[in-house]
Amino acid sequence: VLVGYSSPGAATGFVACPAISATDNVDTASIAFSSSPTSGLDCSRPIPISFYFKTVTPTIITVVASDSTGNTATSLIAVTIFDLEAPVLHNCLTLGTTITGYCDTGLATGVVTLPNIYATDNSGFANTSFVSSPAGLSSGSMFPYGTSTMLFTANDPSFNSASCFVTVTVLDPQPPVILGFPGNLSVPLIIAANTSEGLATATVTLPNLTA
Repeated sequence: VLVGYSSPGAATGFVACPAISATDNVDTASIAFSSSPTSGLDCSRPIPISFYFKTVTPTIITVVASDSTGNTATSLIAVTIFDLEAPVLHNCLTLGTTITGYCDTGLATGVVTLPNIYATDNSGFANTSFVSSPAGLSSGSMFPYGTSTMLFTANDPSFNSASCFVTVTVLDPQPPVILGFPGNLSVPLIIAANTSEGLATATVTLPNLTA
């Protein structure tokens, strides 16, 4: 079995095959190559990554030597290409991306839309998943006031992975609302009262104010 590694950014890799030759007792032998599951490969050509999640499929190169009378000899070379290159997450920084949102009017939550976070991989396939804290949040959700986090993870068929996280901070720009105040809040409330008999003071009942 020959072992190789995928080239940077590629879904294929190269291996160094031994020098292959054939001799014959009568004449010069010719050599032909074939391969599976991908046809048309030999040791001089890029060979696909062998791993697809739990399935390992080495490339088998068949070498056939033939003489002029039709006699043949066959040898098999198994080639396994490993992929050690991690996926790349886009629009999300490894050290964290911060997004700010604001509470909707009258609510302690606000809608926050995240950037389009996706992954690419040299194999051509990457699976992206995420978890949030608090749980159940996603782009376009009503995020609670304060700070929430979302961890994104990408995996490729060789189980290489990459992660990044987004911090969502929802601010509250709304001032409190005073309830029970009659009239226009921008105009001072004037309450008139008569002094109690024989006194220089008066009993005043204020509105029941809450906020």
